[in-house]
Amino acid sequence: MNSDSSALEAQVREQLDDVLDPCSTFTEKPQSIVDLGLVDGVSIDDGDVTVDLLPTNQLCTYIPHMSEDIERRVGTIPEVNAVTVETVADKVWTQDRMTDAAYEEREEHFRERIEANDLTPAYDGAEWSDDVTIETGTTDD
Repeated sequence: MNSDSSALEAQVREQLDDVLDPCSTFTEKPQSIVDLGLVDGVSIDDGDVTVDLLPTNQLCTYIPHMSEDIERRVGTIPEVNAVTVETVADKVWTQDRMTDAAYEEREEHFRERIEANDLTPAYDGAEWSDDVTIETGTTDD
């Protein structure tokens, strides 16, 4: 890859880092598709950019929205002629694709939600448990 291609790929990846995962926007801490590991690859051929998108779920209804956002953002780069988003169907997304920072942020958000709702999680980060306790207020009869 020559320096022009490397510079263009860096610009593309910078734009991709601004694309938020739609599901994470429902939280106080939205995360980018890059941080979540949803960008499986970027290829550039003479100004034509292809972004391989690996959704967390192949039935994700937000794939068209993410694709539109990717096309719009990457398309603003002057050296880009066309943008294509390909959905990767032969791989399964797992949380180990996330950046360490994104994983930690997600876990912190999860713990905050658990504590705020007085819940005992069924998964402690190492193993699953059938012992789930939901703390509720009691009423005196």
